[in-house]
Amino acid sequence: MSQQKQGSARRWAEITGLEADGPGAWRVDLAQELAVMGTKPNGGYMLALLGEAALAAAHAGGAPQQHVVAASAKYLASPDVGPARIEAEVLRSGRTATQVRTRLLQDGQLGVDAVLTLGTLSEGSEASWGGSAPVALPPVDECEVPPLVLGTADTSIAYDPATAIRMTADG
Repeated sequence: MSQQKQGSARRWAEITGLEADGPGAWRVDLAQELAVMGTKPNGGYMLALLGEAALAAAHAGGAPQQHVVAASAKYLASPDVGPARIEAEVLRSGRTATQVRTRLLQDGQLGVDAVLTLGTLSEGSEASWGGSAPVALPPVDECEVPPLVLGTADTSIAYDPATAIRMTADG
């Protein structure tokens, strides 16, 4: 693994680091680096945290699954960056799949409620996109940068100009 990839992996581990807070519960510090509009953690980032907790809860109960293969999440409140709590409950543990309910709370308020299905993907397996090929996207340098405020200066978002939504003068 390259030094850059090792550094990125180490930083991701820091950002997603869950600290045990009793059976089926973890403390986490929602990272500024993955915030949108300055203080609101990205939804995919929060779902990744819930996936980490689901795997940890399943493994604590003896489940063998190694990957999150499906998720259904409800974003009920928008937490801020900073301390939060994640709770996980194994609903069913089977040989090929395990279902886990997870919840992200901040200051006692439920922010995200999700049910995740865990499985183990085969080594070297390829993603299946159904009957459609993945969408062709232009090179990043041809994408437009929207006027958004992100968590840090080294984070950026760009959109494909052909699919970007634009507001006209008449709304």
